[in-house]
Amino acid sequence: MRWQVKKEINESVFYVLILGLALLRALTSKILPCPADFDCNSYIQMANSIAYDEHILPHHAMRILPALLAKGLMILGMSLHTAFRLLSDGTYVLFGGLIFWVLRQYELKAWVAFAFTLLCLAPYHAMRIPLQNVYQACDIMTYPLSLLLFHFSLQKKIRWVFAIALVSIFVRQNLLVLGEFSLLYCFWQTRRKEALGYILALTSAYLVLQWYYHAFSIVTHHMIPDASFFSFSHILWIIEDSKILAILIPIAPFIIIYFKQGLLFFCRNWHVAMYVGASAGQPFLAYHLTGNNYARLALQGLWLIFLAAGFLSKGSKWSNSLVILFVTYALAIYFSWGIPQRLLYMGLFSVGALFILLIEQRAKTRELASA
Repeated sequence: MRWQVKKEINESVFYVLILGLALLRALTSKILPCPADFDCNSYIQMANSIAYDEHILPHHAMRILPALLAKGLMILGMSLHTAFRLLSDGTYVLFGGLIFWVLRQYELKAWVAFAFTLLCLAPYHAMRIPLQNVYQACDIMTYPLSLLLFHFSLQKKIRWVFAIALVSIFVRQNLLVLGEFSLLYCFWQTRRKEALGYILALTSAYLVLQWYYHAFSIVTHHMIPDASFFSFSHILWIIEDSKILAILIPIAPFIIIYFKQGLLFFCRNWHVAMYVGASAGQPFLAYHLTGNNYARLALQGLWLIFLAAGFLSKGSKWSNSLVILFVTYALAIYFSWGIPQRLLYMGLFSVGALFILLIEQRAKTRELASA
C-alpha cells in the first residue's frame, strides 16, 4: 500500500514538471502579429463565420474546429486573440501531458519517459510557431490528435480511432491519412468489418467537407510538383533549404542506435509510416508552394519518429548515469532552438553516453573475471 501511494506521488510529480515546463514555454513565447500572407488571416475570418466564403482559401476553410472553439470562447467574453491563445497554449500543455501518459502506458521508465516527452515537445523551432502566432491553433492541435490516433490504433480500439479521426479532419487535411490508415490497420489486425464501415464513413465526411468548401482542385494542386522538381540538383537544394535534416538532430543518436529496430517498428506499424511519409513528402513535392512553411508542415508527421524512439528505448537497460545524462540532454534541447547549439548538445550527449557505456562494460567484464 505504501509503495502504491509512493508510486502515485512520484507519477504526479512528473506530470507537474511536464505541465509546468510546457506552460512556461507557452507563457514566455513572444507573441507575433499575423503576417499579411499567412494562413492565420483565414482563421481570423473563420472565427466570425465558418460558412463558405470565396475569399478564404478552401483548404484553410476546411479547418473549422479551432474557429468553432474560438467562437465559443468569444461568446463567453474572451477577445479573439485571447481565445486563440488559450487554444494554442492549452493544447501545447495538454500535448505534453498526453505524451508522458502514452509512454508510461507502454511501461517506459518515468525519467526516460520524461526526457522523451521534452524531446517531443521541442523537436524543432517550428513547434513553437502556434505559440507565437496563436491563430495557428490547428497546427498545434495536430500533435495530440496524431498521438491519440497512434496510441488507440496500437490498442486496436476501432471506435476510438474513428471518433478521433472524424474530429481530426476538421483540424488538418493530413490527419485524414493517419485516420484512414489507422482504421485499415485495425481491420488488418482484427478482421473486424466495422473498421471498413468507419473508413467509408470517414471518407464520405471528408468528401462532403471538400465539396462544401470547393476544395477538390486546390488540394490536388498542393500534391503536384512543378517542372523544376524533377532534377537531382533541385532535390538536393530542397533538402538543404528545407532544413529537413536539422529537424532530426535531437533524435539522431537514437536513430543510429535503433535503426534496424526502427525499420521493423515502422514496417509493423505501417499506418504510422504512411502518415510520416505523407506529412513530410507532400510539402516536399510542392516545395514551390510551401517553401518556408516546410518545417511547420513536415514536423506534424516527423515528430512521431521521436515518439517511436521512446517506444524502442523500452528494451534498453538504462543505468542511473545514463538516465541522468539523458534528462540533462533533453532539458538542454528543450531550452535551445539554434542548430549549432543543438548539434553541440547532441555531440556531447553521444560522447558522454559512449563513455558511460564503456565504463559499465568494463565493470561487467571485471566482475565476470573475478567470478
